[in-house]
Amino acid sequence: MATAPPPLGYSSLLVPESREDTYNDQIADKSVSLTKSAIHKYLESFLSPTGENRGYLRSTISSEGLQYVTDLTFDDEMKISPNLRKTYLARFFAENTGRLPSVLIIDQGVEDGDVGINSLVEGFGYKNKWKGKILNFIKVNLSVTVATYSEEDTTTLSSMIFFIFNTLSDAVLNRLIRAPGKKWEVRLPMAGVTASQLSSIPVEGDNKSQIWTRSIDLICDFESISEIQMPIDKIVPPVLGSVAQKEGGPRPQVLNLQPNQGIPLGSPYLLFIRNLRVGYTLGISDPNIALISDDQPWYLQPIRQGKAVLYIFSSLLPSDQDKNTGQKKNLILDIPFRITI
Repeated sequence: MATAPPPLGYSSLLVPESREDTYNDQIADKSVSLTKSAIHKYLESFLSPTGENRGYLRSTISSEGLQYVTDLTFDDEMKISPNLRKTYLARFFAENTGRLPSVLIIDQGVEDGDVGINSLVEGFGYKNKWKGKILNFIKVNLSVTVATYSEEDTTTLSSMIFFIFNTLSDAVLNRLIRAPGKKWEVRLPMAGVTASQLSSIPVEGDNKSQIWTRSIDLICDFESISEIQMPIDKIVPPVLGSVAQKEGGPRPQVLNLQPNQGIPLGSPYLLFIRNLRVGYTLGISDPNIALISDDQPWYLQPIRQGKAVLYIFSSLLPSDQDKNTGQKKNLILDIPFRITI
């Protein structure tokens, strides 16, 4: 379905850097831009009268808050909708150029995120190539600044923006912003969204008029997956691995984890494993769902709701894939499980 063009005299808000049509694959250097773009489109879904989340505002805020919309041209505001106010939503200073009322998304810095055991979430050798996936996780500090010519207007508009980031983000999208088909996500903070005090500055050349501002500060998580590969020398599996596989022996058993068992989100889950030999290692199919400790005692750490698989590998066996089954030859045991609320 074609997207309707913006009103005459009004440029599209998401050009040239939208979430859907820019940076398809390797986007680690665009983490901050994508985060700001995601927040921009999220706010637009509430402030536009045709936005997909506009209905949540209509049922929860006052009529004064509903007057701030983003889809009006100058003619619309003055002639067609005198009770509505054109609100400028921008990610960069150049997009705003001092027009009020406005909501400006400002980059306040970036912090390193804790990726867990290792940034490398998957790696394997296949046909003389090593392929892997790495996790990019950063914390983007943003300040969403509201500015109007009125103390009351700034109070109302900033309270609405605070409500959108706080209560509505939990009710509408579980504080998670994703784009279909993209290997990244933006997570709004579970807590810690703060609003500063109101402040005012005189308008240049007009001592009677004031610009009233308030900033809503939040720290967003940006997480993406990048794929890498490099050539490697052909590895001949050691004889010891083949002998050990042929000789067999008791297979490892996870005594307290059954296939498709549900594990509650929150506390670490201690695993009781029998017949775990020297050279065996544990892994998880999706570290975004759960993590596993790298030494005994074996703890399964739930991260979020979803499905994953617990793997037990043998370092004595070749790590390449079976051409017939596609399964790694060093895989000893796999148990699917679920993380539940």
